[in-house]
Amino acid sequence: MPKVLLYQPRCVFYTMPLALMAVGSGLKNLGIETVIVDGRLEDDPISALVTHLDDSLCLGISVLTGSTIRDALEIGGRLKSLRPDLPVVWGGWHPSLFPKEILDEAPEVDIVVRVKAKRHCVNWPRHGSPGARSTASPELPTGTTMGSS
Repeated sequence: MPKVLLYQPRCVFYTMPLALMAVGSGLKNLGIETVIVDGRLEDDPISALVTHLDDSLCLGISVLTGSTIRDALEIGGRLKSLRPDLPVVWGGWHPSLFPKEILDEAPEVDIVVRVKAKRHCVNWPRHGSPGARSTASPELPTGTTMGSS
């Protein structure tokens, strides 16, 4: 079964990762296994993510403007160093507001999803495969912004 890793970065507040749960439920309905790792609850989120790294299609990270950016960059960069072909997808408020800046300035990020991630994300992971670094799907090249303007 295909698998997608979803990561909630460390931040100063603790709420359910509802956005990641929504994306995960949509992917589950398509037969894609979803693993959510919450950096606010894990002592070692890298180890928790690495456990599932080899057979994952991509890493999705929910990013708010502020302190989560540093953790998201660190996690994305670390996992890409272990598996360079892994597409790293950012969604959330910050990527929705600054997609071009992220793609221009953060080599750790391959794809930015704007607005409602569930609406856009459930279609492309089925087409990706580990080792397909240049594209996350046939229709979605790396460095792409998904979503409405």
